[in-house]
Amino acid sequence: MINRRPIHFKLQAALLIGCLFFLGCENDEESINAWSGKKEMVERATDVVSLFSQEGNMRARLKAPLMLRYQADTVAVEFPKTLHVEFFDSATRVESWLDASYGKYFETINKVVLRNGVRVINIAGDTLTTSELW
Repeated sequence: MINRRPIHFKLQAALLIGCLFFLGCENDEESINAWSGKKEMVERATDVVSLFSQEGNMRARLKAPLMLRYQADTVAVEFPKTLHVEFFDSATRVESWLDASYGKYFETINKVVLRNGVRVINIAGDTLTTSELW
């Protein structure tokens, strides 16, 4: 007597797996793009006060109401509202300051761009006003 149960069981399993394969492979293009699309990571900080030092001496203090740091091909820090920077001498006295409505620092290329009402003033009263400063 021949036992036909294992063959019958294998046929049922193959049919069930085949049906699941065809039913499970349905995704709309929008959901695929949501999972596989390029993502840009953004860090957000409010009421920022940042101190910059060089060789142990404080050289500048930056104040901004909003800071966005983008992690993409080029890492960049953006100040979309306003920013104010005070520059100090070796005795930590303010020697000049700048104000701008917008600023962006590109970390990977070490460049800064300031836009919209850029004003730089030193303690002697000399003033530089421009629409854009690199």
